[in-house]
Amino acid sequence: MKFRRGRVSSPRPFRGTRVFSQENVPLLGEGPAEVILALQERLLRVLSLLNHLGAWFSKEDVASVKEEANELSRQLSEEKSRRATKGMELHDLQAKIKAIEDTAETSSSEALALGRKNQKLEEALEKLRAEAKISEDVKVMAVDGAKMTS
Repeated sequence: MKFRRGRVSSPRPFRGTRVFSQENVPLLGEGPAEVILALQERLLRVLSLLNHLGAWFSKEDVASVKEEANELSRQLSEEKSRRATKGMELHDLQAKIKAIEDTAETSSSEALALGRKNQKLEEALEKLRAEAKISEDVKVMAVDGAKMTS
């Protein structure tokens, strides 16, 4: 019996409750002989059931159960190993993805910087072209003006 906060609670039922019936054993109001007789009857039933269970679990069955337990342990070990391997592969793939994302981010910022630089160079080239055109126009005018004065 379990004690909790000063109260007595009955033990939890187990899966074998059908084997051990819950019939009441007369303890009060009966004579000691009747109580002993009832307990002996229940004890004989329990011993009979245990004998049947013992025959059911022969030594061969115990060996096969041990073999099955060993096989299940081996399978569990293999499964743990497979999961650990997959976990490591997943970790490696996540690291590769992170590296690719970092490279893409770096490439993107470099491309943006190159685009800005290219735009500044194009603007400078346009300015130089405009200045060259003005300079050429001035030369033509100067040459034309020189021809006119001659």
